[in-house]
Amino acid sequence: MPRLSVIGSACAAAYGFTSLAGTVIAEYLAVAGGGGAGPAAGSGGGGGGGYLPGSVILNSKNTYIVTIGSGGTGGFLTGGVATPPTNGSNTSFASIVAVGGGRTATDGGSGGGASGNNVKGLGTSGQGRDGGTGYFVGDTGASAGGGGGGAGAVGGNNGGAGGAGLASSITGTSVYRAGGGGGSGAGDYGGDFTGGAGGVGGGGAAGNTVQYSVGTAGTAGTANTGGGGGAGGGYASAGLPGGAGGSGIAVIKYQGTPKFSGGNLIVSYSGTTTHTFTSSSALSAGYEIQMLIVGGGAAGSGAGENSAGGIGGGAGGVILGTAILTPGITYTAAVGAGATATVAGPAVNGNNSTLGGYLAYGGGVASGNGGATTTSVPGQGNPGGSFGTPFGGPYLYPYPGGGGAGAAGGNADTNTGPGAGGAGISTSISGSLTYYGGGGGGGLYSDTGGGGAGGIGGGGNGNVSGAFGGGQSGTANTGGGGGGTAGALYSPGNGGNGGSGIIILSVPTSTYTGIYTGSPTITTSGSNTVIKFTSSGTYTA
Repeated sequence: MPRLSVIGSACAAAYGFTSLAGTVIAEYLAVAGGGGAGPAAGSGGGGGGGYLPGSVILNSKNTYIVTIGSGGTGGFLTGGVATPPTNGSNTSFASIVAVGGGRTATDGGSGGGASGNNVKGLGTSGQGRDGGTGYFVGDTGASAGGGGGGAGAVGGNNGGAGGAGLASSITGTSVYRAGGGGGSGAGDYGGDFTGGAGGVGGGGAAGNTVQYSVGTAGTAGTANTGGGGGAGGGYASAGLPGGAGGSGIAVIKYQGTPKFSGGNLIVSYSGTTTHTFTSSSALSAGYEIQMLIVGGGAAGSGAGENSAGGIGGGAGGVILGTAILTPGITYTAAVGAGATATVAGPAVNGNNSTLGGYLAYGGGVASGNGGATTTSVPGQGNPGGSFGTPFGGPYLYPYPGGGGAGAAGGNADTNTGPGAGGAGISTSISGSLTYYGGGGGGGLYSDTGGGGAGGIGGGGNGNVSGAFGGGQSGTANTGGGGGGTAGALYSPGNGGNGGSGIIILSVPTSTYTGIYTGSPTITTSGSNTVIKFTSSGTYTA
C-alpha cells in the first residue's frame, strides 16, 4: 500500500479528502523492538529499534494486522560459555516495516555497538544510526564496547553511552523512543570501569566492572520504546548478563471520529483519533455505535477531631462519542468502582473504566491523577477548585470542590465559602436525558454553615463535620465525586464515597447480537438497542 508524502497528505486533507469512500489518511509511528546486548565487560550495547514515522492511506473497510516487535534477548554466560544476544523483532502493519534493532556488533534498525575490536553494527537507512566502536588491549585485558546506535544519534565509542532516540508528539505528549544501549568495559587487569548510560528514548545502561568483585548486569531497554539493551559488566568468567531490548510500539492517528476498532489504547479527542498498539493485534473494520464510558468517582477527604480537611473528590472521567465494533469480537466492559472514604482520611482516587482500548480514568483528588481533578485528563474532565484566603471572613477554612466532566470545581475562600463540585455533562444515549460526572462539594471547618453543593451529575455535597453526617457520597453509576468534610465541634468526619462508573453502548438494532455476559440492562431507544453495564461484563459484536 503506497505511503504519502507529507506534502501530499497535507494537500489531500486541505481539500477534505480525509475519508472518501472508506479512504483514511493516517499519520503513523512504528518502532521496532530494540536489540539485546552481550554479557561481560567489553560488550557493545544493543541498537535501538527501527524508528519509522510517516503517512499512509488506509481503507476503513479493511482490517490491518499490526505486529509489535519484541525486544531481543540479552546474552549471558553459563560455565564460561557465552549465549549471544539476539536482534529485536520488526514492527509492521500494512506496508510499513520498522526493522528490529541490532544486537551487539550486528546491523539492525539501529546498529549494535562493537564488542572490543569487532566491527560495529550498522543502522538501516531512514530508521536508525550506527553503533559505536570499541577496543581491546591484549597485554592487559583492558577493553570497551561501543554504545548501541539510536534513532537520532550514533552510539558512543569506547564504553560510551547509547545513541539518543527521537521524540514524537503523535500521542499528544512528546516522548523519546528508540535509544541505544550503553557499552561496557574493563580497565587494565580487570580494573574498574563505569558502563555507558542508556540513550534517551528507553536505552538500557551498561553494567559496571569492579575489580576483585562481581560488578553489575546490563539494564534492559524500556518496554514499548524500542530501546536497546545495555551491555553486561563484570570481568572475564565473572561476566554478567547483557540487557534485553525493549519491545516496540505502533501509533496510528487520523482526523475525525473513530474509523476502526483495535489498539491497546484509543483516544478520540480534539478532532483526531489515535490508536496505540503496545502488543500485536489488528486495526479492524466494523460498524459505528454510540458509547458512554464513565470512571469511578474519587472519595472526598475527611478530617480528624477539630482539625481541618475537606477537599471534594473529582468526578470520574467521561468519554462520550462514537466507536467502531468489529463483528465477532468480544469486548470486555470493566466498570470502575468509586473510591471508599475513610474517617479522617485523605481523598482517594476512583477506579478506571475500560472498554476495547478506551480508558475513562477514575476521578482524582487534589494531588492525584484522574479524570476530573487538579491535573485533569484532556477531554475527560476538568480541574478541581483552588484555595483562596483561609480565614478572616465569615467562613473559616473552606475547601474547594472537585472537578466535574463539564466544569471545573468551585474555588474556596473565607468570604464566599467552600467550593461547589464542578458540573457533569448530559446525554440521552440511554433514551432519556441524564447527567454524569459531577464533582464533589468542598467541606468547611466552621461551627455554622454547610459544605459546598455537589455538581449536577451525581456529585456529593460537602459537609462541616462528622457531627452532621460527613460528606455525601457520589451517586452510584454516575462517576460522581464524594463530598468533603472538615472536622469541627470536636467531631472527626469522613468524606463521601465516590460514585461507581458506568458503560453504555447504543448499538443499531439491526446489528445487535444479544451475546453478552454479566448483568447489563437491555432496552431500546428508537432504532437502537441500549446495553447498560453497571458492573463488569462482555458484549460480542
